[in-house]
Amino acid sequence: MKKTNRGFTLLETLIVSTFIASTLIYLFIQISNVKTSYDITFRYDTVPGLYGVQDITTYLTDVTYDDLKAALDASSLGYIDITNGTAITNANQDYYNDIVSKINAKMIIFIKENTTDIVSKLDTNTTFSEEMKKFIRRIDTGKIDSLYRVVIEYNDNTFATLKLGTGTTTQYTNYNIGDSVTVGGTSWYVIKNSNTYSATVTLLKESNIDASTYKFDDFTNSYNSSYVKNLVDTYATNLNLGENLISTRLISGIEVADLASLDWATVKSSGSGTITEPSWLFSSNYWTQTASTSGTNYVWYVNTSQTLTSQVATSTNCGVRPVIVVNKSVIS
Repeated sequence: MKKTNRGFTLLETLIVSTFIASTLIYLFIQISNVKTSYDITFRYDTVPGLYGVQDITTYLTDVTYDDLKAALDASSLGYIDITNGTAITNANQDYYNDIVSKINAKMIIFIKENTTDIVSKLDTNTTFSEEMKKFIRRIDTGKIDSLYRVVIEYNDNTFATLKLGTGTTTQYTNYNIGDSVTVGGTSWYVIKNSNTYSATVTLLKESNIDASTYKFDDFTNSYNSSYVKNLVDTYATNLNLGENLISTRLISGIEVADLASLDWATVKSSGSGTITEPSWLFSSNYWTQTASTSGTNYVWYVNTSQTLTSQVATSTNCGVRPVIVVNKSVIS
């Protein structure tokens, strides 16, 4: 009788197949781990992403977000969409939208620091992208319901989040628009209401800085590339406020219009607006940081004739009044 080795061949095949299958499973697991590590390193909480979230959290702290807390408590979704800013009371829409555009945000949400509620609703959520859901699930949840966080999905498919609130009952001094305060030995006016829950306040310098040699460039009306910005930044640094200085800039044309109870759209279309009050808003001539569409080197400015209008930045010897956001602890 002729002998065969078919049984031996079958056994060899099973062993080799098992080895190959095991190798493939191992490689799949390793590739998945690499993919996860890549997401965490290059897509989650990147440095640019965290700076973007900080811009939003700073703004919310500045204008206060008690309205968002109340809305979130009443929401059945577990979040408030603040991408366009309409849910934020007292928000300067144009200014907020400029921030959102600058950081290239696709979606911005306001949630509790304790993510248990929103995570439980992700499976039925049809608004978030699957990548957004995945990022939210990876957030280390807190246990304090009095803390909140902002989560951002960017247009480049990266994600970032930062906490808001302190979880304490610390009460701060209440400041209203028009209040006069002293910081760094100089006088300032409050230009945004700041209640007892906010640790910061936004201030406009009472008088001008001499900007006669720091005008905007002849060929651009961009604040970020202007000589005036360098002056303002240097001035703020010399206040020696350290970490108590949150941000520095010029007042915007939109803010001037709001403080003067003017409709910004009307001012822009007509080319000017008359400021009747408050008087401290037109006590001197000064540039805003808002570029005008009248020309490549036109900028909105305020003059003592009580007018908000645009002017060629290099044609008028005009000063600037810095705006700073500071911790209330530095106010004397």
